[in-house]
Amino acid sequence: MPACEYHPAMNDSNYSGPRPTKGLLSHCLTRELAHLKQIRKVDAVLREFLDPALGKHCRIANVMPEKIVLHVDSAAWHARIRFCIPQLQDFLQQRCAAYHHATLELRITPPGIPKQPPHHPAMPLSAQTRGLLEGVAEASTNPSLRKALLRLCGKR
Repeated sequence: MPACEYHPAMNDSNYSGPRPTKGLLSHCLTRELAHLKQIRKVDAVLREFLDPALGKHCRIANVMPEKIVLHVDSAAWHARIRFCIPQLQDFLQQRCAAYHHATLELRITPPGIPKQPPHHPAMPLSAQTRGLLEGVAEASTNPSLRKALLRLCGKR
């Protein structure tokens, strides 16, 4: 098990009890948010370099110190972007010093994967559920909650 500076008990290989969770979620979220910021920064540099017609067909999939992964939506766009790789690498090295030694990897995303999950319409409320929600809304002293509950009931 790797050493963890946030949870000293996890570093003891003889310890088999429950692991502490205090700070674990915030540590993980902080790390993920930092990674997301890196992806957004590199994506902004990519958008700055590519013309908008070409930029619509590729996106940053992952960013690591040694590799930046780009997803392209078809083989035709892959070929067009592939010819820009040397210039794009130079541009990235000038704008993002942290990725000076990073290589760019192009991948074609499978056409069958939807970009957004399909929208499923909400199931209608039963009369009993609608009545309960209206009752709670009427009894509520919080105007925001009341408004939200009435919106759920279908009443404006």
